[in-house]
Amino acid sequence: MTASEPDLLRAGQWSAALAATLDEVTGQVEALARRLADDWTDARGQEWTERMVLLRHALVRDSDAAVEFGRAVQRVADDDALPTGGGAAPPSAGPQLGGTEARRAGDRRGVTIPRWADPDGAG
Repeated sequence: MTASEPDLLRAGQWSAALAATLDEVTGQVEALARRLADDWTDARGQEWTERMVLLRHALVRDSDAAVEFGRAVQRVADDDALPTGGGAAPPSAGPQLGGTEARRAGDRRGVTIPRWADPDGAG
């Protein structure tokens, strides 16, 4: 089973909406951290301010990850080599092991990130 254009479009829209929401929440957390730092100046207030700053950093990381996911979805959507179903999985679908003949399984070298093939073998 391969990703269809509507699925890719929805995934791209979802990642953009997620990134926008995370950016909005990040701004709110940042404002909260400033108010805490200004209004609650003792050690306990500083501890909570630090927690809000850590939360803000985590939200920024998650927003960046959502943006990168959207870019990855766009790259897949733009890729003309999407399998159309049937046949063997493409060579980049996972690691390939060499046989006992001391020959390489393919000419490609380096790290390959494995991906699960569909149970029906379509992609």
